[in-house]
Amino acid sequence: MGIGYPIDLVVCTLLGVDQFDCVFATRTARFGTAFTEYGFLKLKSEKNKYDFEPISKECKCEICAKYSRSYLYFLFNNNPRAAEMISFHNVFYLLNLMKRLRDSIIDGKVNEFIKDFITKQYENSQEGVPDWVVNILTKAGCDMSFISGKTNDKSFDD
Repeated sequence: MGIGYPIDLVVCTLLGVDQFDCVFATRTARFGTAFTEYGFLKLKSEKNKYDFEPISKECKCEICAKYSRSYLYFLFNNNPRAAEMISFHNVFYLLNLMKRLRDSIIDGKVNEFIKDFITKQYENSQEGVPDWVVNILTKAGCDMSFISGKTNDKSFDD
């Protein structure tokens, strides 16, 4: 199946897909990258060397509760356990993402969820929100009017 990017899980769910299986969360962790509500965080990056924040302040997983980015940066360069810890976080993140999406569907608040999720995911993106995301979510019935002018490609064709 190979659907593992957070944006792909959200889009596919809103199109009716209800089963996913992908190694992306754990493979990405083996390269030192963690999922966050603001996109991907490369923990192997030198900028994390003295960053004592958790991977994500909003995350409730045991890795974020106990360990800093700095510790994971150090551990990643010295111990293979870091990949397991980041994998745990990434899988937790995806499970929580899907729970929040499910709850928003049940509560009739999908548009609020989408606005929050898309805004945070692409907040630091220089390219903006991909047109295919806006177009597909619009076709799925989501209100994407909050995007206006923040997209990056014109490759989607009706």
